[in-house]
Amino acid sequence: ARPAAEPPGKLGPPAADTDAEPHADAPKTVGVLALLFLSGGLVDVNMKVFRETFSAAAGGDTPISTFLLFVFGVAFLVGAVAVVATGVRTGRWPSAQAWAWGVGLGVVNYGSAEFLLRALDQLDGTVAFPANSVGIVFGAALIGRFVWGEALSRANLVGLGLAGAALVLLAG
Repeated sequence: ARPAAEPPGKLGPPAADTDAEPHADAPKTVGVLALLFLSGGLVDVNMKVFRETFSAAAGGDTPISTFLLFVFGVAFLVGAVAVVATGVRTGRWPSAQAWAWGVGLGVVNYGSAEFLLRALDQLDGTVAFPANSVGIVFGAALIGRFVWGEALSRANLVGLGLAGAALVLLAG
């Protein structure tokens, strides 16, 4: 017997299919993770290129806010197209709560990007980019722990400790 389908208008993961192969989605998962890895690196490269070529610190005349407006504007358009395409295709549309979380995440990401670009004025990229990444991992672990009550396993704690140690070694 198959589980009941999601009610229309609710966005979220599809109901589990108990008849599916256990690892049928593994190639798709690997593809998404590879795309995430590559796009994260591309974002960092674009920030470094902006900082060294177009920013006021490099003798250019493009303010950080203009660069970030362009970057986040493109991200918004891509996301809007994806949401509308999904909504038209499936009839499922994001709730007001999902929109609020999306806007909140966008504001945090904007602040993170601006902070990183300003940090590049003071720090070498070999320190600033890993510090930003480790900060995001620590922040996500803290939010997961204290907002959603997620338990940190021994492996999680060891990983966080190693990330912190690596950052100290990079800065030293």
